[in-house]
Amino acid sequence: MSRSPAKLTDMRFGRLVHDWIGADDPVTAGAFRTRRIRSAVMSSVVSKVATIAFQLLAIPVAVHALGPAQYGAFLIVSSILAWISLGGLGVAPGVTGFVAQAIGRGSSTEARNVLSTGLVISLIAAGVTAVVVAVIIAAMAAGGGPLGQYLDPSFAPYLPAMGSAMLVVAVAALIQFPTSVVQAARAGALEQHLSNAWRVVGTVAGVAGMLAVSMWAPTMVAFAAALAAPALVAGLADSFTFLRRHRELIPTASSFRRRLVGPLVGIGAGFLAFSAGGFLITGLSLVLASSSVSPDQLAPVGILFQLQGLGVGLVSMVAVPLWPSVAHADAASDREWVVRAYRKLRGVTLGVGLTGAVAIVAILPAVAGPLFGESISFDLALTLPFAALFVLACWGMLHAFVLFGLGSARAVGMLTVMQGAVGLAVLVLTIDMLGPSAVGISALVSALLVNSWSLPVILSRRLHVAQS
Repeated sequence: MSRSPAKLTDMRFGRLVHDWIGADDPVTAGAFRTRRIRSAVMSSVVSKVATIAFQLLAIPVAVHALGPAQYGAFLIVSSILAWISLGGLGVAPGVTGFVAQAIGRGSSTEARNVLSTGLVISLIAAGVTAVVVAVIIAAMAAGGGPLGQYLDPSFAPYLPAMGSAMLVVAVAALIQFPTSVVQAARAGALEQHLSNAWRVVGTVAGVAGMLAVSMWAPTMVAFAAALAAPALVAGLADSFTFLRRHRELIPTASSFRRRLVGPLVGIGAGFLAFSAGGFLITGLSLVLASSSVSPDQLAPVGILFQLQGLGVGLVSMVAVPLWPSVAHADAASDREWVVRAYRKLRGVTLGVGLTGAVAIVAILPAVAGPLFGESISFDLALTLPFAALFVLACWGMLHAFVLFGLGSARAVGMLTVMQGAVGLAVLVLTIDMLGPSAVGISALVSALLVNSWSLPVILSRRLHVAQS
């Protein structure tokens, strides 16, 4: 019987990853999880390298094409849309965990029920979010609304372009609401390596779009479309091929289960809080600072946040595929495997954090001129707090995702929101005195006060092992 092109493509990705990994380990439950994490990490290396290359290309290209001031205005658009995109994150983590547990128990019917219910929730969330987006864009089209009155007056010339760019990226983000749920199911099926492969395809599409925009249409709206392309292309292709590969998991109306809504939303709330806490530091702090800082002064701060996000993404190569495997192991009462995996990854996390910190302080200022133009510079007051913050962010990421797999998403989310709130409070108190550097300093202070020590303590208690 002939196979569909989509299924054949997905299988080729699987064979490609398999070739990188080498021979399979004996098929035991622990070896299967380890092998799938290994494949996810190996494919994530390629995916993250492609993503980092895309972002490293996109940032200087956008800065040169738009100029520091217009790029600073574009950062505000990205910050607002980051909050909007949170609406699609609430249910996906719960889908991953429940699908991992269902497959661990050998129940494809239960996995389909979870996926079907998650899709219904995500579509409702997309509808509500679309209304919020429409209100924001309409206010900006009418002269900025409350946002236009809040921003520094130097943002006024860019408000129309900001509204148009927001519309483009918002449409792409809303499409990703349902696709993120299907991708979450694939992660629960321990097929993260295939999702990573599709992310590479999406990144290639984004690079092509970015180069085309820089040559023929260097506008805020066009750059918004190019930046949205990788996630949109990857999400649609990944979702389609997953459902063609696993027809037994194709969602149906009859598979919706009301009893799953509460647990999915409840687990998602913890992940949503975790993401929201991160956006309090990255996104809302930029918006908050924009009342006192001009867009050209905001641009270096935004670049540092973007580069930090890329670096933390290196840790997520391990952390993201780790947590469904931890959930899988926890459901099988294999706590020893969780302990071994966590101990192996601590050194990797610290190594990435320290390497990134050195690069932020020693390398970034030296290459800033050739990359971004002489109008953007990074002094020690800006880079030093971000370097320390990067180490703590990597450390927190590892502990958070292990705790996710152990069912402690709510505690992690609450602590991360607390960290974000503390950071904003410190920023309000220091922005007028310290200027742009207050953004990094406030984020560092909040990390030291909250998650950097509390998450390891919680994990130590959950695993019943002493931290070295």
